[in-house]
Amino acid sequence: MKNIRTPNIDDVSRLAEIHIYGWRDAYRNIMSDELLFKQRQVMKTIKLHTRFINDIFHRVIVYDDGIIRGFAIHNDPRDSNTDGQYEISALYVEPAFQRMGIGTKLLAAIELYAKKHAISSTYVWVLDGNKKGISFYKKCGYVFDGAEKVVSIEDELREIKMVKAM
Repeated sequence: MKNIRTPNIDDVSRLAEIHIYGWRDAYRNIMSDELLFKQRQVMKTIKLHTRFINDIFHRVIVYDDGIIRGFAIHNDPRDSNTDGQYEISALYVEPAFQRMGIGTKLLAAIELYAKKHAISSTYVWVLDGNKKGISFYKKCGYVFDGAEKVVSIEDELREIKMVKAM
């Protein structure tokens, strides 16, 4: 797919930057400032993305048209009861470049991968309250399947599972 590629180690700082800004943009008013600004820091996020790029269990792709504008991480399911499903564990687009089709192209690349590997459906966990994220996935054909999980008891955060048949 045009402009979709696998990142290399030189891209890690840009991925961390997109991740942090995307995280703060998506979860502002949902998560505490403690989680958004103290716990999510550049050096920790650079280490995380370095690990993902070097990890055979995670597949990382970027949208790069001369500038890396977004990225996605996809992998075999980390959850039980997901036979035939494939997980999208992260999808972030730099807030300045959202609503330009970049997220849709990243998602399409993952879905193409899933189809080529005879995977029956893809799924993503979306933070409940992330209206922009839920709306994006709905627009792309994902539906809430009824599954939920608590991700932080003290902050009362939970995620909902959205699924799309391939």
